[in-house]
Amino acid sequence: MTDSHGLDEHLQRRDGRQPYILAVGRTRNRIDTFYIVVDKQLIPCQATSLLGAFDELFKSHYVFNLSYDEYLGQLFTFMKTTVYSIDHQV
Repeated sequence: MTDSHGLDEHLQRRDGRQPYILAVGRTRNRIDTFYIVVDKQLIPCQATSLLGAFDELFKSHYVFNLSYDEYLGQLFTFMKTTVYSIDHQV
Protein backbone atom coordinates (compact mmCIF):
# COMPACT_ATOMS: atom_id res chain seq x y z
CA MET A 1 0.00 0.00 0.00
CA THR A 2 1.94 2.97 -1.25
CA ASP A 3 -0.63 5.64 -2.06
CA SER A 4 -3.14 7.63 -0.04
CA HIS A 5 -6.04 5.78 -1.71
CA GLY A 6 -4.64 2.49 -0.39
CA LEU A 7 -4.27 3.98 3.10
CA ASP A 8 -7.84 5.31 3.08
CA GLU A 9 -9.14 1.94 1.91
CA HIS A 10 -7.25 0.15 4.68
CA LEU A 11 -8.62 2.51 7.33
CA GLN A 12 -12.21 2.10 6.14
CA ARG A 13 -11.98 -1.71 6.09
CA ARG A 14 -10.28 -2.01 9.46
CA ASP A 15 -12.33 -2.64 12.58
CA GLY A 16 -11.36 -3.92 15.96
CA ARG A 17 -8.20 -3.65 17.98
CA GLN A 18 -6.29 -0.41 18.30
CA PRO A 19 -3.98 1.38 18.45
CA TYR A 20 -1.65 -0.44 16.12
CA ILE A 21 1.39 0.13 13.91
CA LEU A 22 0.89 0.47 10.18
CA ALA A 23 4.06 0.06 8.12
CA VAL A 24 3.96 1.51 4.60
CA GLY A 25 6.44 0.72 1.86
CA ARG A 26 7.04 -0.85 -1.50
CA THR A 27 7.70 -4.29 0.02
CA ARG A 28 8.02 -5.79 3.49
CA ASN A 29 11.76 -5.30 3.25
CA ARG A 30 11.53 -1.64 2.15
CA ILE A 31 9.36 0.19 4.70
CA ASP A 32 9.26 3.94 4.08
CA THR A 33 7.00 5.16 6.88
CA PHE A 34 5.44 3.94 10.11
CA TYR A 35 2.13 5.18 11.48
CA ILE A 36 0.20 4.66 14.69
CA VAL A 37 -3.48 4.17 13.87
CA VAL A 38 -6.04 5.34 16.46
CA ASP A 39 -9.76 5.66 15.66
CA LYS A 40 -9.01 5.31 11.93
CA GLN A 41 -6.64 8.30 12.12
CA LEU A 42 -3.02 8.07 10.99
CA ILE A 43 -0.41 9.52 13.32
CA PRO A 44 2.98 9.58 11.58
CA CYS A 45 5.81 8.09 13.63
CA GLN A 46 9.02 10.02 14.04
CA ALA A 47 10.81 6.68 14.14
CA THR A 48 12.34 5.12 11.05
CA SER A 49 12.62 1.60 12.50
CA LEU A 50 10.12 -0.94 13.78
CA LEU A 51 11.66 -0.78 17.27
CA GLY A 52 11.21 3.00 17.36
CA ALA A 53 7.65 2.67 16.05
CA PHE A 54 6.89 0.13 18.80
CA ASP A 55 8.23 2.60 21.36
CA GLU A 56 5.84 5.24 20.01
CA LEU A 57 2.97 2.71 20.02
CA PHE A 58 3.66 1.85 23.66
CA LYS A 59 3.77 5.51 24.65
CA SER A 60 0.59 6.30 22.71
CA HIS A 61 -1.34 4.24 25.27
CA TYR A 62 -0.35 6.78 27.92
CA VAL A 63 -0.85 9.86 25.75
CA PHE A 64 -4.38 8.79 24.78
CA ASN A 65 -5.13 7.02 28.09
CA LEU A 66 -5.90 3.70 26.35
CA SER A 67 -6.05 0.20 27.74
CA TYR A 68 -3.77 -2.46 26.36
CA ASP A 69 -5.32 -4.92 23.95
CA GLU A 70 -6.17 -8.09 25.88
CA TYR A 71 -3.92 -10.18 23.62
CA LEU A 72 -0.94 -7.89 24.20
CA GLY A 73 -1.54 -7.13 27.88
CA GLN A 74 1.18 -9.42 29.22
CA LEU A 75 3.74 -8.20 26.67
CA PHE A 76 2.96 -4.55 27.38
CA THR A 77 3.05 -5.15 31.14
CA PHE A 78 6.48 -6.77 30.73
CA MET A 79 7.68 -3.81 28.63
CA LYS A 80 6.27 -1.34 31.14
CA THR A 81 7.94 -2.91 34.17
CA THR A 82 11.18 -4.22 32.65
CA VAL A 83 12.13 -1.87 29.80
CA TYR A 84 10.51 1.38 30.94
CA SER A 85 10.81 0.75 34.73
CA ILE A 86 7.24 1.85 35.41
CA ASP A 87 5.64 0.34 38.53
CA HIS A 88 2.86 -2.08 37.70
CA GLN A 89 -0.20 -1.50 39.83
CA VAL A 90 -2.87 -4.19 39.86
